[in-house]
Amino acid sequence: MVCSSKKPDENMMMKTLNCHNFHSSFHRIFVVLSATIFLIFISFIACAAEESMGDLYQHYLANAQEAENRYQFNDALQWYRKAMQLDDTDPEIHYAQVRQQVALQKYEEAEQELLRLIEKHPTFAAAYNLLGVFAQQKDDHEKAENYFRLAMRHQPDYNRPRFLLAHLLINLQRYEEARILFEEMLEHQSDSMKAYEGLGQVLLKQAKIPEAIAALQRAITLNPHEPDPHRLLGQALAQCGKREEAKAEMETYQQLKQKQTQLQGLLRSVRRTPKDAKLWNALGQHYLERNQWEKAIESYQKGVELDPENTKTKLTLSLLHIKKENYAQAHELLNTIMQTDANNASCHNALGICLMMEQQYEKAVDAFQRAIQLGMDTQELRSNLELAVQKARVAERNR
Repeated sequence: MVCSSKKPDENMMMKTLNCHNFHSSFHRIFVVLSATIFLIFISFIACAAEESMGDLYQHYLANAQEAENRYQFNDALQWYRKAMQLDDTDPEIHYAQVRQQVALQKYEEAEQELLRLIEKHPTFAAAYNLLGVFAQQKDDHEKAENYFRLAMRHQPDYNRPRFLLAHLLINLQRYEEARILFEEMLEHQSDSMKAYEGLGQVLLKQAKIPEAIAALQRAITLNPHEPDPHRLLGQALAQCGKREEAKAEMETYQQLKQKQTQLQGLLRSVRRTPKDAKLWNALGQHYLERNQWEKAIESYQKGVELDPENTKTKLTLSLLHIKKENYAQAHELLNTIMQTDANNASCHNALGICLMMEQQYEKAVDAFQRAIQLGMDTQELRSNLELAVQKARVAERNR
C-alpha cells in the first residue's frame, strides 16, 4: 500500500506568509513610531527642564541683585552662589560674588576667586583691576602696575585701571607717565572730572601752575561738589600768589569734605542697618542736596518701601520723578498719598505739576486751585495755575 500525502495549499501558504509579513511590518512601524514619540517626549522634557532651570537662574540673580542693592551682602553672596551652581560660565556672576566678599571684608577669599576667574576668563579686565588694588594695598607696586596694565590691555576703554595706575605713578614720582595716563582717560571720556582732577594734580607736581589751574577749574565745573579739586586748586592759586582766592577754595574744600564725611558715615550706617527707613531718607536728602538725582531716587524709593506710610518721603520721591520726567511713577505715588491724606496741599500742587507735564491742563487747573483752597498760596503756584489755564484754553480752541 502506497501512502499518499497532500500537497500544501500554496494559496494558504501565501496568505500565511503575507500575514506574517504584515505583522512584521506593523511591528517595525510600531517600534519606530514608539521610539519617535519617546524621543519627542524626552526632548520636550529636556526643553521644559532647561526653561525651568533658566527661570530659576534668573530668579536667583534677581534676588542677588536686590539684596546687593539693599547692602545685604551676605544674602546677595548666597544667591549669587546658587546661580553659579546652575551656570558658572558668566564671568560677571563670578565678579559679582567677589564684590560681596569685598563688602564683607573677606579679602583673601575675594583674591582667590579673582585668580580662579582670570584662569577661566583670561581677558576679563575688571578682575585684573581689582587684583591690582589688592597688590597695591600690600605695597607690591610692581605687581599692581602689571595687573593694571593687563586690565587696560584687555579693555582699552576701561578708565578705572588707568586712573589707579596714574595715581600709583604719582606716588612713585613718575609724573610724566601719570600725566600721559590722565590724558588718555580724557581721550576715552572727555567729561571725566576725575581725569581733570588727576591731570591738575600731576601738573601741580611738575610746577606747571597755569595748566594745573585750568585743569582743576574744569574739574570743578564738571562736579562742584567734589572736595579734592578745590583743595588742589587752592594750593595752585597759593603758589602763584592769589591768596584770597586760595583761601576761598580751601574753605570750600573744608565744607565739602565735612559733607563727604557725613555721606561716608551714612553709607556705613545703611550697610549696618539696611532696613532703617530713616537712614535711607537721610541718604536721599544728602544726594538731593548734591543734585545726584538718580541716587536720591533710589534712596528715597527704599525709604518708601520700608515705611510706606511716610507721606513726606513719598511726596519728595514724586517730585524727583517729576524732575526726571517719570510722570507715571510720580502720578502713582501722588494717588497713594491722596488715599490717606486727601487734604494735603503740597500733594495737590505736585499733582498739578505732573498733570500739566502730561498735558492734562484742565485737571492741572483743578489740582492747583485745590492746593490754594487748602492754604498753599505761593507765587510759583499762581504762575503754574495761570500757565495751566492758558494751556487749557488753547487746547479747548484746538478741539
